[in-house]
Amino acid sequence: MTITARRVLTAIVAVSVLGTGMALAQNSVPYSNDFESATLYAPATNMANWSSTTDDQSMVTNMTYLYGGTLPSWPSGTAKILKLNTQGSILTNSLVSTSATNGIYMDTMVQFVPSDTTPATCTTGDTYSVKLALFANASSNLVVYHGYANGSGGLSSNGLTVLPNVMDAAQWYRLTVLYKRHAVPSYNEAAMFQLKVDGVLITNSAAYAGGWEGYMDANTGLLPALDPNGTWFMASAGANIENVTAVAFQGTGYIDDLLVSTSDPFAQAQGATTFLLSVVKGANGNASPLGLGIEVPIATGTTVVYNASNWYRIDTLTSNGVTVVGGSDSKVFTQTVTSAGAAVSNNVTFKAALYSQVGGFVTNEALRTFGATWYPNNEAGAAADSNLTYDWMLNQDPTATYTAALAVKSIAVTDSTNVSVVVTLSGVPVTNVTIKGTLRLNGSTDLTTWTPIGAATVDEAVFNAAGDSTPAINFVSVAPYTFFKAEIIP
Repeated sequence: MTITARRVLTAIVAVSVLGTGMALAQNSVPYSNDFESATLYAPATNMANWSSTTDDQSMVTNMTYLYGGTLPSWPSGTAKILKLNTQGSILTNSLVSTSATNGIYMDTMVQFVPSDTTPATCTTGDTYSVKLALFANASSNLVVYHGYANGSGGLSSNGLTVLPNVMDAAQWYRLTVLYKRHAVPSYNEAAMFQLKVDGVLITNSAAYAGGWEGYMDANTGLLPALDPNGTWFMASAGANIENVTAVAFQGTGYIDDLLVSTSDPFAQAQGATTFLLSVVKGANGNASPLGLGIEVPIATGTTVVYNASNWYRIDTLTSNGVTVVGGSDSKVFTQTVTSAGAAVSNNVTFKAALYSQVGGFVTNEALRTFGATWYPNNEAGAAADSNLTYDWMLNQDPTATYTAALAVKSIAVTDSTNVSVVVTLSGVPVTNVTIKGTLRLNGSTDLTTWTPIGAATVDEAVFNAAGDSTPAINFVSVAPYTFFKAEIIP
């Protein structure tokens, strides 16, 4: 993990291999440090197997902080933290080289200082030492430095993906990274990593879906396509990806409760009888239960109920990055959640409902929009409103009571074939409005058969305060009609 600074720049670069054989001694894995036993105000390099240059001013200091999520259970105290101020140097915690074949976790508490530039660690194009990097940009968004695959599944280039997660500089966050390497003998190898923020698994279209190892096995080392809800980012290193040898920091910021382990820190913290459930939702819907670090008994599991707001439906629903079957397009969906002890991270988003999903008298998109405007909290009421189409045509409040009548007020013959007609819409309060429907005149010779007069139509006609259509409707060829009728149609 590296944290980098220029002025008040902070980047956090996690699980960084800085080259083999750099340090004479290394810390063993699992490695944990809550900084409680470190000497107060002593340089960070006084800690065993931590190294940097003489310019580095990072130190252990006193700080207490509030955190709304689930804290690690192993730390012995909460009085001290690591204050980073590397002055452009890299503060390195050297580790015994540890295989990533079965996965390596890095878990830490961090308080970011947003960066006004991209950390140098993420711009050098180094494809051999830094496996991944995390930092907060000038807009406080969390940014991931990771790799992109070439056609054969190997590393093509490195790049930055800006996540929607905003890192409040006044808050602490728990970051968890799972780094894993997989090789197909005689063909190819790849390393991927997952990222959790406060126990919630990050999904992004620049990442791969779960099961990428099996895809490699079945396709001679090739990687699958990127997934819209991917959770596995490709490592930014193109060589020496099989082991992790260091966690490094560059910049200004604060770190606490650093853990590097081959065991899931969430499952490890809770033992074998419970697991942690995190449920995160987007706008326009709800979930129950909702929140981070919900403790659930393994023996019984739990259910989560997702409920879209009126005029919305579930868009995406994932559990640990995998789509939950049956959730999408539902208004209400119940999910049974079980676990063998590892943490479960659920994420749900919502989208606008289609008119066909609303049903009833909401028979087109215009009526869906109209109904949502006047029945914002009563989708079912709009669907049951048999007058909804008429209300929409007259541009009236469907929840109100009003009287409307349509009449031909006057007919003025302008010459031997042309007639000018003023149509009046009377009623309360249907005056001084622009209708949504089409105003049309019909002609008849016997008051029985009415024929639409094609030229005598006005889309979204305007009725003035007197109720008259303005301007008057003009149509040609009076003959053979002697009777006229006005109507408003969709």
